[in-house]
Amino acid sequence: MQYLYRVMHNDKSAVLKRFEKDNLELQSKIQAYVNIEERWGIEKSALNNHIELMTDSVQDMQRKVESIEADNRKMVQDSHALKQSNAMLNERLTIVMKRAAASAEANKVLTSRLGSVEKERDAMRAIVEIERQRAADMMKVAEVARIDAATKDIHLQR
Repeated sequence: MQYLYRVMHNDKSAVLKRFEKDNLELQSKIQAYVNIEERWGIEKSALNNHIELMTDSVQDMQRKVESIEADNRKMVQDSHALKQSNAMLNERLTIVMKRAAASAEANKVLTSRLGSVEKERDAMRAIVEIERQRAADMMKVAEVARIDAATKDIHLQR
């Protein structure tokens, strides 16, 4: 009986050792899983922080894109306004150029007329000068004739 007791006691002891060994293995596995979960928690936290930073960065980029798009819309509006101003300036320039061409033609005509009028004036001055000379000559002739007539009258009276 003692033998049976020893066998059973040894068997209990062996089973107990086996349970203790299995328990240690399970505890080490549990500790490994706990370590893995802690690492995953740290990685999850780091990933969440990274996601938050990326989200902030994306939001910043979206604000920048919206700002750039607003600037682009303003530039498109400014460009359209400048094109309209350019078109109006081109129209005005065309009108001014037509007027300048017409003025140049009118200037040529007026210059030609002025030249003709100056020639007429010079011709009239020459005619007036000739007529003055002629009148002066006639006055000299009349003076000589009067002197002659007066001389003849004096001679006749004597």
